[in-house]
Amino acid sequence: MHNLNIDFFKELRREAYVKAIGTKLATDNVVGTFGEVDEAFLRAFSLVPYPIVSVDGFIYQYGEVNADCDAINSTRIYLETGKCPILFSSKFIVHTNLCPIFVEKISKVTDKEFVRFENVSEFLEKNGFSYDYGIYNEKKKLCDTIDEKLQFLEKTNIDSRLLSYAKFYLSYEPELEKRIDILNEMINEYEFIDNERKIVRALCPYGILDGIDAENYSVIESTENADYAPDKCAFCNKKYIKYEV
Repeated sequence: MHNLNIDFFKELRREAYVKAIGTKLATDNVVGTFGEVDEAFLRAFSLVPYPIVSVDGFIYQYGEVNADCDAINSTRIYLETGKCPILFSSKFIVHTNLCPIFVEKISKVTDKEFVRFENVSEFLEKNGFSYDYGIYNEKKKLCDTIDEKLQFLEKTNIDSRLLSYAKFYLSYEPELEKRIDILNEMINEYEFIDNERKIVRALCPYGILDGIDAENYSVIESTENADYAPDKCAFCNKKYIKYEV
């Protein structure tokens, strides 16, 4: 049993640093992701995906902070200084063009290729990766189960902020079965009340979850009519949240 609080999910991310490095050294098949991609599809190529957007301003002391948003500044400086194990371990980055500015700015400071998701199959096949339908079907069932359990959790009386951390930070746990075990524990802790939550749209939510001040909400990642975004984001005109330094 785990103590399933916000610190638990923050620790998942810290543990991902070590796991990503270990995977790079063992099999060199870590891939960074930006935006919501089909994780099962990437895993069918024997890849291990991790989100790459940085979540804090701690790194600002090591680099130049310019007029870009906090998510871009933080991720860029982590790349330039080599201080993020997930970015270091990633062979390349798969993205959905969720934020073209992020892709443009970050791709300029790394030799890692940025590949749009719709082009990733061709890219991988050209680079010697093989697609396994059996693995895809297996991983897709697990991913669907995770989504179903998160949807069920939304209908309980769980705190909205903790729900948000579960929704986004579980992506740092590389083993899908372990994500399901964690969600099962959480479901057992909370009461189903058929909760109808307000939808909060946020861009690059990983680093701003503590700053969302809505009530009884569920966060989705979106540039369209974003309610919250990192400070100086170009796609939000409602509320900006500064990264903690």
